[in-house]
Amino acid sequence: MKPLIFIILVICTVETYSQTSLFSKSIEFVENRADTINIKLDSILIIGMGTSVARVFEGDLSSKLIKDLEEKKIFAAYSFLSNNAKRAKKQYDSLDKKGFKAILVLHPKDTGVFDTKYNTSIFFGDYFNSSTTTAEIVYQQTFEIKIFAVVPELRLFWKATIDVDCDPSKAVIAKRIARKIIKELEIHKYLD
Repeated sequence: MKPLIFIILVICTVETYSQTSLFSKSIEFVENRADTINIKLDSILIIGMGTSVARVFEGDLSSKLIKDLEEKKIFAAYSFLSNNAKRAKKQYDSLDKKGFKAILVLHPKDTGVFDTKYNTSIFFGDYFNSSTTTAEIVYQQTFEIKIFAVVPELRLFWKATIDVDCDPSKAVIAKRIARKIIKELEIHKYLD
């Protein structure tokens, strides 16, 4: 009898974990523009803007991007600008942009939302029925990513949109998005 109860509990736990982990890994990545441009990126300034919620996500994504770009011998730096447009412009103008071949801008397109998702797993056994309900807080927001070449003036050459629906405490989303961005830049031969 005891082994049967143990097996039931293990099955319920595994089933619940596998279903709730689906909530924490949802992204939609859509490339909107990729121009033909003769550029090989060796340095990128990453700029983020938005609310404090967006700042946390953009900081995680920027850290992962910087780490992955450094592995490809590309210098990258990150700076966060204000949510206020006037202050953001002033901060942007004061940034030292010399030496960077491109500027990558992370910009929220909507307001970030925290939501609670619930999942109930029910197990029907020979001797008893059981159910487990789990809750997970998820962060939902849409971001636009733009990359500008720093030539005599800024020239937009790549753009994508990301819809994020994830557990904000897990770094897996930032890793997946960073890899996707770098892969797309390699496909278009902006990176070696």
